[in-house]
Amino acid sequence: MNNPIKQHTVPNFYLKNFADKNLCVWVCDKKKKELRKQPTKDTAIINDYYTFINSSNEKDYKVEKELFASTIEKEMSAIQNKILNNLEYDDNDKKIICRFLTFQFSRTTKFKEDFEKIYTSILGETLNNKFCNEKIKRIA
Repeated sequence: MNNPIKQHTVPNFYLKNFADKNLCVWVCDKKKKELRKQPTKDTAIINDYYTFINSSNEKDYKVEKELFASTIEKEMSAIQNKILNNLEYDDNDKKIICRFLTFQFSRTTKFKEDFEKIYTSILGETLNNKFCNEKIKRIA
């Protein structure tokens, strides 16, 4: 798999359930103030949304590749097929559904913004406390 720069906030396999025969969905673009049809592969994507810079100062795509694409989305896609075909699913399938829904909640831009604010706040306080404590030790 190449490095996935375009990363879905709503998985493509899920969007396809709302698509027409050409795999297009209607999108209401709030920024452009327009309603349009577009392919699911180009819907609900943000470039490098889950990409982070690793300790070698390189882009790391593990979250998208290993967590979402290879695990959570792959497992949920199989269960979605069971549900859509009225097949039975077991307790393990229900756990996978719960995990998918939990992660789906965390994939929103609002969640990411709130998480970054909290993380920055805690990190800032931690660094500030460490600096203040070291300063106090030096003065004492």
